[in-house]
Amino acid sequence: MKICIYGGSFNPPHLGHTAALRAVRAAIRPDLTLVIPDRIPPHKELTAGSPEPAERLLMTMLAFSGEPGVEVSDMELHRSGKSYTADTVRELRACNPDAELYLVIGTDMLTTFEEWHDFRYLLGQVTLVALARTGDEHAEVERFSAYLRETYGARVIALPAEPIPVTSTTVRALLPQRRGSEYLAPNVYAHIIQQRLYGAKPDLNWLREQAYPPPTPRRNSHRWGGGHGGRPPAVWRGKEGGGGGRLRGGIIPRRGAPRGGPPRGGGWGRGAGGGGQEPPPATKKKPAANRRSKAVVWNGMRFIGVRYV
Repeated sequence: MKICIYGGSFNPPHLGHTAALRAVRAAIRPDLTLVIPDRIPPHKELTAGSPEPAERLLMTMLAFSGEPGVEVSDMELHRSGKSYTADTVRELRACNPDAELYLVIGTDMLTTFEEWHDFRYLLGQVTLVALARTGDEHAEVERFSAYLRETYGARVIALPAEPIPVTSTTVRALLPQRRGSEYLAPNVYAHIIQQRLYGAKPDLNWLREQAYPPPTPRRNSHRWGGGHGGRPPAVWRGKEGGGGGRLRGGIIPRRGAPRGGPPRGGGWGRGAGGGGQEPPPATKKKPAANRRSKAVVWNGMRFIGVRYV
């Protein structure tokens, strides 16, 4: 049985994380993939104002919810102190003594692997899967992978894939500027906005897209009735001064005219033909200065302009 281990702070989890894991899974074909957010990262301190571990766990579950064969584990959140990978591998090895364990790491973690807690134990238990963040880092990954093989007899797989070049640090910096939504899964970005994490301010364009998704031909078809293939049917257009309007295909009725066309017995207007009726008065548009901007209501929150209400 192959078990792939993907750990990290996931502060927040972004599309670069999911793209990297897809590349790894395509290369090694694991039977089970465990994504494990840490409680206290041992290699770096969490930035001030970071969400609690349980909040990061929830965002990670949202980010990977659409990935088949991937499970998000809270095993490191139940341990006190720093979340050492060696302790996690010991737990997994005790439950799966015959499993092949694969540990996913990035370039920065690979080049400092000798500084990890109990790194020799790890090299004897897992196969490292090293993934460069950008194409420029791949040469460095190859070089250090060769060094670990020659020096410690380590099993290292260096993948040539190029994931999305983004970091959690970059995303955290963009969120207070109403940016960064393109690097996050929609459900993760929605959670960040709702909980107001990282000092995030909502991207109003993103909110409008969620509240008012663009119509598709299938959705438009009901407006014109079935069987028209999304094209409006012929509508009535009355003659000037004559009864009995005429059909014109693909023309939308005039403002104020009912969709069914003119009343029976004649078209709009009174003329030589008689029988017509005065069309209803067209509704006037309010001057631009008097019009009020439309609020966006989404998931119970109301947005006007660029501020929460």
